[in-house]
Amino acid sequence: MMMLRGLPITIGLVVAAGAFWSPASAGVVVLTNRAEGKVALTIIQPDGRQTRHGLDRGEVLPVPVAAAVTIVFNAGGEPRRRLLQANGIYYFHTDGNKLDLVQHPLPGLPADRPMPKPPSRPRDDLCTIPVKILVDDKEPTVRRVWEKRYRERMAEASEIIERHCRVRFQVVSVGAWTSNDGARELRQLFEEFERKVNPAPARLAIGFTGQYQTLREEKRMGGTRGPFHSHILIREWGRQVAEPERLEMLVHELGHFLGAVHSPEHQSVMRPDVGDRQSRARAFRIGFDAPNTLVLFLVGEELRSRTRPLMHLCQLPSAAKDHLRAVYRSLAAAMPGDSAAPKYLAMIDQSLGLAGEPPERRQAVIAGARTVVRAVTEAAQKNRQLPEKLPSPIEGGTGGEDILDPERQVRLDGDELTEHYVRQAAAAARRLPREVAGAAFLLGLGVALDDSPLPDQSGTGPFFGGETPFADRRWAEDMDLSPSVAQLESASERAARLAVLGAPTMHARRDLLRHFAVSAALVVLVGPRGAEGAGILKELADARGGSGFSFADLSADLAGVVFAVAVGKGKIPLSRLEDSFSVGDFLPEVGGLKEGIGWNEFVGSYGYPPDARLSRQRAPLLKRILALPGYK
Repeated sequence: MMMLRGLPITIGLVVAAGAFWSPASAGVVVLTNRAEGKVALTIIQPDGRQTRHGLDRGEVLPVPVAAAVTIVFNAGGEPRRRLLQANGIYYFHTDGNKLDLVQHPLPGLPADRPMPKPPSRPRDDLCTIPVKILVDDKEPTVRRVWEKRYRERMAEASEIIERHCRVRFQVVSVGAWTSNDGARELRQLFEEFERKVNPAPARLAIGFTGQYQTLREEKRMGGTRGPFHSHILIREWGRQVAEPERLEMLVHELGHFLGAVHSPEHQSVMRPDVGDRQSRARAFRIGFDAPNTLVLFLVGEELRSRTRPLMHLCQLPSAAKDHLRAVYRSLAAAMPGDSAAPKYLAMIDQSLGLAGEPPERRQAVIAGARTVVRAVTEAAQKNRQLPEKLPSPIEGGTGGEDILDPERQVRLDGDELTEHYVRQAAAAARRLPREVAGAAFLLGLGVALDDSPLPDQSGTGPFFGGETPFADRRWAEDMDLSPSVAQLESASERAARLAVLGAPTMHARRDLLRHFAVSAALVVLVGPRGAEGAGILKELADARGGSGFSFADLSADLAGVVFAVAVGKGKIPLSRLEDSFSVGDFLPEVGGLKEGIGWNEFVGSYGYPPDARLSRQRAPLLKRILALPGYK
């Protein structure tokens, strides 16, 4: 990758009237000037419209396009014309004494890639992201002063972002929180900020912390968890930090929110060491490098066209993901010691389950899962009609010969009942279309085996019950899952099922079955990482006020996730589950695993998640699961 060293990175100015930010355009051409002097150029759209631009050395110019466009520029006194493909990066450079235009290579993308598809619905001119700004109790000024300061800074940051993509950040609320004087790392302050601050009514909460004395050794100036995360924390301390530096820190984190990663171009706002004081120079212009400009624009276009919030990179259309992969690979290769690009690259290929699927696929899985729920309910009704035990002649039976009848059955209970239900669910799923059978089996089984109390009478289903890992349903509503889950089972159907369900268990424990089955179903809904994270959140909630953190429950959660992934990939055929599912084949014994851990004890032993001490507990749990006969 060619580097841009020592050059200001700014947005080129439009010097002729025209529909530069046309709402109809579906792609972008990103131009940057690496030549010695200013470049005059003209962009000709397919319909003949023209816009003229002056591009200074080091400037970056995004040009929205609806198709391939023609560029005209002067090279050594001779006009040159080039055809530019949408979603490409091009840079001017001097070849000898002549100006030339070269396409920036993006790994894995052919030069003649297809044009982007038109949006599924008309796009708004801009996507506006509502923001809530907050200060902690270390802010020395009164609200009138600090609110004005942060509103103005947000407006400046939004203007910079808007010049690179059609996204605007708008402050809709302000507030304050009390930060922890004992925190020694920015990570601790950030996790506390997440716990204490609800972004509502905004989409994004941005906190400015005045904690300084406790963070003297901390190098980072701010942080967030990644694209579209609900919280950003910025360090606001020290008179020696100039306002342009504070502005650049904010733009840097907003860039991460929109998918930008660290850049080796040392005057890009996405350089890792954004606190290097370059922005103090009067001539310095805060802006993004060309590869990250492409990322911001593509993400912004998806934000503009969606009716529901974009929660994860893997929700992007396949064409956009291909381009982001190429940019992230390019920047990862250019910065082998930096983790940002590899982290975002991995996010693109994560699974969000039904949350990331088209509505048609989602409805097909839901319909199949309903079939599975009905099959388990019918099995429960038949089991309920059986006697709890075979009567003997002494107890008033019909005769000893009945006891010896091989067809005579008794009511199943405990682990045996679970095994019976799973086999019936697998049999029902096998009759479904192959492309939805596995997902429908897992999702339907999770509903059918869960008896958690519902928080209301809305009939939204067990995944939103108070005792399940998915108790907070706001995230599911953002992902448009609530309506889908509600279709699985009505309130009356649920009541009828619970009346006959009995007491199925895993290793004689009802809670282990619930954790196993619900976690497996959550893999279908939100993907493996989301399901595993939900299990951890549930245990953390129990540690703060409830039954305490349980590694036995966590083992069942992880076993359910592993089981679901194996079923989803076809490594465990449904035919095998129908014939011989056994509890001991897929969930290890939990004897010896610590349970009932209160919050103070948990933090003292395992730290604040995602502390490495807690992460280290996962490997032995996973090893025990994978050693079971079901995975041999």
